[in-house]
Amino acid sequence: SGFFSSELKSVGEAAEPARAVVFVQGLHKWHGMFESLRGVDLEVTRGEVVVILGPDGAGKTTLMEILGGVRTPSSGVVKVFGEDPSCAGEAWHARTGTVLKMWRENSGRVRDLLEYCAARYASIRTPGCPQPRPVGDVLELVRMTGSAVKRLGALHDGQRRRFDIAFSLITRPEILLLDEPTKD
Repeated sequence: SGFFSSELKSVGEAAEPARAVVFVQGLHKWHGMFESLRGVDLEVTRGEVVVILGPDGAGKTTLMEILGGVRTPSSGVVKVFGEDPSCAGEAWHARTGTVLKMWRENSGRVRDLLEYCAARYASIRTPGCPQPRPVGDVLELVRMTGSAVKRLGALHDGQRRRFDIAFSLITRPEILLLDEPTKD
């Protein structure tokens, strides 16, 4: 069995499911015979800051990947902004800034990839959603202005993590899911 159990709860008072930005109930995730998440319940309302701490192998990354729509749960209910992340569309993803430990190599340049993300978001955003952040502002925010023309594969680990954070901030997300944003 995994380390995460039904004892995991959000910091603060329980939220009404209708008001929760994140609502998780009875979440289980199996990897073959290993259960990494066992009966996790979590509710997070707008404005709350929740930190998930635990030892290596506790299921923290699996939880972030499920909340970010990268993995599907084995069972349980998972809603972020009232939608199941595993089948949410592009507009949902634009509202959710996700920094995961997963890394996909890409030969593109930092500024070009951020510009592409901003243009893609601008083309799918719904009325009332804010415009993407200016790429120059995001590069400055994460202190990568001098690395804007570098190819992603040429960045050292710390720069890659800053790029991941920049990528997650471009769309002015309503929620940030950060899985070890300072590790590596």
